[in-house]
Parts: sequence; structure tokens; C-alpha cells
Amino acid sequence: MKRFILAAALLSIASVATAAPCKTGCAIAKHGDGPLESEELQEWLQAYQESDALAPTVALETLLYHGEQVRRFMASNNSKALDAAHRSKLNEELSKVYAVVEARLVNDEGEVVSHLQPTEVRLGEKAHLYIPSQNGRPPFEISGTVMRVGVAHLWARL
Repeated sequence: MKRFILAAALLSIASVATAAPCKTGCAIAKHGDGPLESEELQEWLQAYQESDALAPTVALETLLYHGEQVRRFMASNNSKALDAAHRSKLNEELSKVYAVVEARLVNDEGEVVSHLQPTEVRLGEKAHLYIPSQNGRPPFEISGTVMRVGVAHLWARL
């Protein structure tokens, strides 16, 4: 009996979503950590302010990991804790809210037997991606969440 290996590649951070909506009762994991406390968020902003605005520091990556919360905070407080260069870089990074996912089902001989074309998904949101019937194989579904965990790092649970 042949085994099949599912290989998924996160290609890039992009701009438009085309993935199917999540189904009722979906049990895909949400974001790992809970929200930052207000004081903790201020401390990370201060740590980022004290670092090189363009460097992928722990402070910047922590702020990106908690992107949605930081976006809301920045919008409501105009983040006086950051100078223009740090605010600009953080807002630029926080504006990257989509990733491109591509998946291939590969048999033991290394042949691709099914392929999900590159599909854009919103970071941090559950998505169900449908792979159509190909090469005599029935259609199937991949579901999961892609999370931003750093300046150049994504995490996916598919």
C-alpha cells in the first residue's frame, strides 16, 4: 500500500484572500498566547523604540505575533511611545495580513498526485482549502490557520 505525504509551502505574505470560509464547529487551534496586558504591551513598545527600527528584534517580533491587538492599540492610541521611524516600520509590518499557501500530495515515488494552487489566506484566521479531484484522486480539504510569528516567520497548523 502506498503512503502519501502532504507537503505545504508558505510562499509569501500577500494581499488578497481567496480561501473558503470556516465551517460551523471547526476545531482548528487559535493563536497560541492570549492578549498582552496593557503594561506588557507598553513595555514591548518601549523595548522596540530602544532598538534599531529595521532589525528583527524580539520586541518587534513579539509585537507582530500579537498583531491584531497591536493594530487596535496603535489605531486608538496613535502610539506616542514610538518615534516616526519605528511607528512607520511597525505599521508597514502590521499591514502584511495575508500569506500564500500551496500544497502538494506526493506519493512514495515522489510524484505529485494532487496540487493546491497558490491560495491566499488571512493570517490568524481559520481557513478551509479545497483541492479538486486530480489524477483519479477524489477531492480533499486542508484546514488550518497560518500565524505570523516574526518579521520573516510564519507558522501553520494544517
